[in-house]
Amino acid sequence: MITELSRFPDILVFARNTTFQYRGDSVDVQTVADALGAAFVLEGSVQRSGDTVRITAQLIDGASGIHVWAERYDRPLADIFSVQDEITAKITATIGSQFGGVLARITSKSIQERAPNDLEAYELVLRAINLGRYSAIRLAYWHAKTLLLEAVEKDPNYARAHAELARLTVRGWMSGLEGDRGTGIPSLPPREIFEYAAKAVEMDPTDPSAHVAAAYGYYFDGRLDFFERSAERAMELAPNDASILTQMGALLGFMGKMERGIPIVQRANDINSVAAAGWYHSTLFYDHYFNGRYEDALAIIRQHPAQETWETQ
Repeated sequence: MITELSRFPDILVFARNTTFQYRGDSVDVQTVADALGAAFVLEGSVQRSGDTVRITAQLIDGASGIHVWAERYDRPLADIFSVQDEITAKITATIGSQFGGVLARITSKSIQERAPNDLEAYELVLRAINLGRYSAIRLAYWHAKTLLLEAVEKDPNYARAHAELARLTVRGWMSGLEGDRGTGIPSLPPREIFEYAAKAVEMDPTDPSAHVAAAYGYYFDGRLDFFERSAERAMELAPNDASILTQMGALLGFMGKMERGIPIVQRANDINSVAAAGWYHSTLFYDHYFNGRYEDALAIIRQHPAQETWETQ
């Protein structure tokens, strides 16, 4: 669990020799959080009954002691290593995924309540990511871009800011929002998208977001061999980030490789079923629709929290 959570670039996780000193003891979570300087504490238990194991996990706010997320898993013990891999993937994806992850939602809500002038580059990026979910809306798009440009200005060496700026600009270019000079914000032509993405990868080659940004740029520039290389690298670096798996799987599917894309998207759905009720399902919907499986496509729509959006398209 520690190893997999450490793969998420936005989550700083204490090493096992630090956290395992509390193993097996009945300790106050707030006391532990205060002693370690941790914002959140992930705790859990494992119980065995016959051939079944029950695993519980709780994510607790270190300051308030409030449970912000909890889940229970009952599994057969036929293959303990498979169970370990499955539960680890589900928990880390649910907590750490960039879009739809528990920590992302909590942090985003906290940042929204603060004035922009008080935000550091990292926090500006998180606020922009939250706005980026509505990037097809002109006002939201340009607001998000303003925040990212400010983040780059505050910290020119922050790879994530460059990566998110490249990715957002690709989406703006797709939506026809780029090139609107009336905002007074510099508009990036497609070539500059690659420059931001390349700079992000150069600054931090281990940041999966940078490789995702590069993958988007290559995809829409038609350089599909480079796209696949960047997509594979992003997924290698973040094997349990369901949002990255969904994005890269979707692009693989839409380039005509549904046989590769669908299993990747399905894995994202499996490991983060909470977020899967939304846009995670889009690739599966299009696969059913374009292959004439209309009833299956409708079943996907009915799982979506905003059904009317799909039905009017």
